[in-house]
Amino acid sequence: MDMIDIHCHLIPKVDDGAENFRMTQKMLYKSADDGVKAMVLTPHCRPELFHASSREIEVRFNKTREMAAKSGIDIDLYLGREFHSRSDTLDIIRKAPRYALGCSRYILLEFSERHPYNRIRNQVYELTAAGYIPVIAHAERYPCLCRNPETFEELRSEGALIQVNAGSVLGLDGWKVSAMCAKLLKKEWIDIIASDAHNMSARRPVMGECAKFLEKKVSARYAKRLLYDNAACIINEIK
Repeated sequence: MDMIDIHCHLIPKVDDGAENFRMTQKMLYKSADDGVKAMVLTPHCRPELFHASSREIEVRFNKTREMAAKSGIDIDLYLGREFHSRSDTLDIIRKAPRYALGCSRYILLEFSERHPYNRIRNQVYELTAAGYIPVIAHAERYPCLCRNPETFEELRSEGALIQVNAGSVLGLDGWKVSAMCAKLLKKEWIDIIASDAHNMSARRPVMGECAKFLEKKVSARYAKRLLYDNAACIINEIK
């Protein structure tokens, strides 16, 4: 199955993702072998933890694209960000569209595990009211949502998209997380599955393994939505 990965940390030395271009190359090879056709590279946007400038990120992104082309890796690469929620998120995105996914309306939005549900809901409402589409990054990690799974559907009804990690679906983050993913898959309350890959060890690209797993768990129609169709809407807007 062809796939699109809209959340990954392959650009080297800009956050806690790839350590060097050699690791980036290995991650790209693995993704291509899995059937990934396009990727949005999404370094963290969280200045208190990661200090790479936008210029540095853009330079390293361009070098990553050049390396992929020279290596014969047939994946279309785009630049986005994983934006950590702030009280002034909307103002920042309006002033700097580069913090969205490819300067589109879609914002890959990360929250703290300590954030209460009303913080997530209010930020989703604020962004959707302004015409943006929040993509809730690795939503299966947030205790406030997992305690009451209906909140996932409530956020979707407000216009957000729910993204979960392929590794979480596969059980790589523990049985409790995988059990939550299973519940969400059964309800069809997940919109996008992405790798959130950071390296080639504990947080490696596993989109191919996830696709095989989904063949046994959900309909082919829903699997295609999770791994390609909904992400393609983002890519089409970036283009």
